[in-house]
Amino acid sequence: MTWDYRVIKTNNGGETWFGVHEVHYDEDGALWAYTEEPIAIESESEEGLPKVFEQMLQALERPVLMPEAFPTQPTPT
Repeated sequence: MTWDYRVIKTNNGGETWFGVHEVHYDEDGALWAYTEEPIAIESESEEGLPKVFEQMLQALERPVLMPEAFPTQPTPT
């Protein structure tokens, strides 16, 4: 199983929100699950923060996903 960051469009209380989530793929590369809450920028080290930020920026260049695209419910963060 692999994962990356992706933008997910959700509807919360009648309002549309966009957030960067961790998205998990199955062994065939198909969408599998995503984190329930958007991901904060954090790292185990100060030096790792730019890499995490860059990975999140790459998510903005990919198509926005909708919750309906996933076969399972969001995974708790």
